Amino acid sequence: MSRKPRQKSQVGLYHITMRGNGKQLLFEDDADRRRLLSLVRSSLSRFNVKLIAWCLMGNHVHLVASDPDDNVSESMHLVMSCYATWYNRRHGHVGHVFQDRFSSTPISSEEHLLDAIRYVHFNPQKAGICPYGEYRWSSHLDYAERDPAIATVDLAFVRLAFPRACDYRAFMDASDVVVVRPSAGGRIDEDEALDVGISLIRSFGLSELSDVKALDKAKRNEILAAMRSAGLSIRQIQRLTGVGEWSIRKAG
Repeated sequence: MSRKPRQKSQVGLYHITMRGNGKQLLFEDDADRRRLLSLVRSSLSRFNVKLIAWCLMGNHVHLVASDPDDNVSESMHLVMSCYATWYNRRHGHVGHVFQDRFSSTPISSEEHLLDAIRYVHFNPQKAGICPYGEYRWSSHLDYAERDPAIATVDLAFVRLAFPRACDYRAFMDASDVVVVRPSAGGRIDEDEALDVGISLIRSFGLSELSDVKALDKAKRNEILAAMRSAGLSIRQIQRLTGVGEWSIRKAG
């Protein structure tokens, strides 16, 4: 079966996810983590892709990136192939390290971008590892400390989005922000389906999932197709939007 083409962002912004093959761990120790992060920074820089946020979890990685020249596929292929070679040689591993290709969720608005950053930094806290501010392997400190000597992301963006560190912390601690949960390219569970649906309709300028059903056919089908591409099942889309099964099938 051929792969679906990667959805492109109109503004060149993406939330990228890489996952371990079969949910296996991607990192045995901090040396692996440092190697992956080094590859991300060097490969993205080589292709003029700016790193905005990141978080390394046990079996998956989240990145938020700006890709003005449409080079994200080339840069991520380089990251994944180089890291797989490193990991296999270092640990005597045989076979695939990553689960298929990376997944990328296009970001189309400032609100969507900020929510994606918040989601990435909140990952360890949501996983029950530790409070987000205590986690070592994310770009949280770049936003909180802003030290050029140790910065891993584009600090110009950080300062533009959050002029003061306290502005960033207030945003992170806000309770009324919808957190974006990007698709991993596979099935999305019921807990995540609502957040993914809300994230998508926001990118299309809508405020309520129920608004989808009242749209003209062309616009409605565009949104339904995007939901299918993001990993939502027909049943989930039907439950969230109220659109009938056959209409969803025809749109996707």
